[in-house]
Amino acid sequence: MRFAWRSGSMVLATALLWATGGCFEDPPARVPSDQTGDNGDGASIAKETPTLLPLDLPLPDFRLADSTGSAFGSRELARRPYLVNFIFTRCQLTCPEQTRRMVEFQKQLARKIEHQHSSEERGGPKHFLWDQLQIVSLSVDPENDTPDALARYADNYGAKLENWSFLTGKKSEIFSLITDGFKLPVAEVGKDQPIVHTVKVALVDHRGHLRGVFNGMKEEGGRKLMQAIEQVLNERVAIPPQIVSPDWLDKRARTQIAASKQWKAFHDFRFTDRQPESGIGFQHRVVDDAGRTYKAVHYDHGNGLAVADVDGDGRLDLFFSNQVGSNRLYRNSGEGRFEDITESAGVGVEGPTGVTASFADIDNDGDADLYVTNVRTGNKLFLNDGRAKFTDISNGSGLAHKGHSSSAVFFDYDRDGLLDLFLCNVGQYTHDSLRDVQGDQTDSGREEAKDGKAFRFFDGMTDAFAGHLHTGRTERSRLFRNQGGGRFVDVTEATGLIDESWTGAASPIDANDDGWIDLYVLNMQGNDEYYENVGGKTFRKRSRELFPRTSWGAMGIKVFDFDNDGRLDIYITDMHSDMGGDQVEVLRDNPLVGEEQKKSPRPFADSILKTGDTSLFGNSFFRRTGPGAFEEVSDRIGAETYWPWGIS
Repeated sequence: MRFAWRSGSMVLATALLWATGGCFEDPPARVPSDQTGDNGDGASIAKETPTLLPLDLPLPDFRLADSTGSAFGSRELARRPYLVNFIFTRCQLTCPEQTRRMVEFQKQLARKIEHQHSSEERGGPKHFLWDQLQIVSLSVDPENDTPDALARYADNYGAKLENWSFLTGKKSEIFSLITDGFKLPVAEVGKDQPIVHTVKVALVDHRGHLRGVFNGMKEEGGRKLMQAIEQVLNERVAIPPQIVSPDWLDKRARTQIAASKQWKAFHDFRFTDRQPESGIGFQHRVVDDAGRTYKAVHYDHGNGLAVADVDGDGRLDLFFSNQVGSNRLYRNSGEGRFEDITESAGVGVEGPTGVTASFADIDNDGDADLYVTNVRTGNKLFLNDGRAKFTDISNGSGLAHKGHSSSAVFFDYDRDGLLDLFLCNVGQYTHDSLRDVQGDQTDSGREEAKDGKAFRFFDGMTDAFAGHLHTGRTERSRLFRNQGGGRFVDVTEATGLIDESWTGAASPIDANDDGWIDLYVLNMQGNDEYYENVGGKTFRKRSRELFPRTSWGAMGIKVFDFDNDGRLDIYITDMHSDMGGDQVEVLRDNPLVGEEQKKSPRPFADSILKTGDTSLFGNSFFRRTGPGAFEEVSDRIGAETYWPWGIS
């Protein structure tokens, strides 16, 4: 509520004000006062969030002055969470105690920051950003609280100004900010009487949104405030600003623009970002192990999208897979506009942790059917009726495989006219235990939490990127033969295509020109493998025979005729094996440096590689010189792109 002064109540109100020094503990205007916090089991963000952080109100921009006289406001606080309490230097009762409690909190914060930094030095978690939290004390008596007065006040209480700002300014602006922004009461009863203000502490997140108010004068309020701060800090991943806007990219951009002026190729097109008006509202939502509690685990490989004309109107439509919540299907309605038809199409499955999606006509009826891979919850096969109406036939199809699946590669290995499936399985990178998703702070996540929806995921292993060093962690990829009628049978062992690479992708290619499609399989934690198709019956491994050395850390593959000689070549992107330590700095300073394979001869120890002298470090490009013959030419043609993932 806001105070509305009435005749007859003034004497009582004034007496109360003198008794409290102008401060009170009434609930703030239009803000729930019952912030009961965690319900005890910690099992569901849908249960916890509405009570611990009941608000999500954007604050107006403000520009005030700090105790040094410098301008300070929302601009300086941008992208940082902060606390706000409301004081004035003439206040004799509650304001001193408010400030003393905040000084104690600042000392506690300093200990947490010290622990955070020492943990990072030890290689510990970096997702608790205590050093980003700011403290703001806003004067409700700006006419008397000049910058000098606030500086003396801060010094008197021992406040450290490194992360604590005392603000003053125009009274009208401050009162408007408190009442209209923070939704808290403030009033000046009379010139010689105390100023009415609250003892509550407001918590603002890194977006500048008010998330809750807490009674800083009570132990229970302080406990809830600390829990709420931790939750707000957890909502944001620790991403250094140089990662978001790296300076070295500017240097590379200038170099590339200068080089492009030397090109003689003509083009008369430009790209314009039309996403805002396109109708595509998809939000990529990740499990906590890829965000809030980041681990070096394969969840961080993200998700795929698939493109096909699902309704036969001649326009390409888009399907997005998601780790949290529902996948989404957008119909192309023309002229750069898209319509979300997920629910009407019948592909809006919620719950599984999605990985990739593939469109393929598995029944030869002329339309694009859909296959979606998930983490350990069963993959999904949807049959299209040609009008964008899909039927889930997963359980009866033989393709509801449960594992750590990634890409699905459809090709006709036995030449019977039906598309078969090679399913890439990465390896075992999760434990059997399930965890609740708590760090999803997308708009969709917030709305679903309010509706009581909660999602879970398999807890990721902390040493997943070294999974190839542990016995029992591999997960065999599978080959499924299409029998027609929406039925597939597993022929992995029968065909001898036994592959246990940590693979996220593969590609068909007929390398020996015998008319039978072979298969190149990537390995993100070892050497790639190559399987030659023997008459559509079996597969023979010829990996090191055709490809003596392959990229260690291969993520993306594309087969195409690079030099127009009528032979298909292979381009492979290597995510990480050449990007360790000083190598990154070398590439940033010298974006056009050549001889990629020689710059980083052995970035990891042999105990990690486990591949001897058979690895390349960086992208690889295999130019086909004849039937079953390739040469590696990545340095010669300039195929390095530095820390790539996919290729399209």
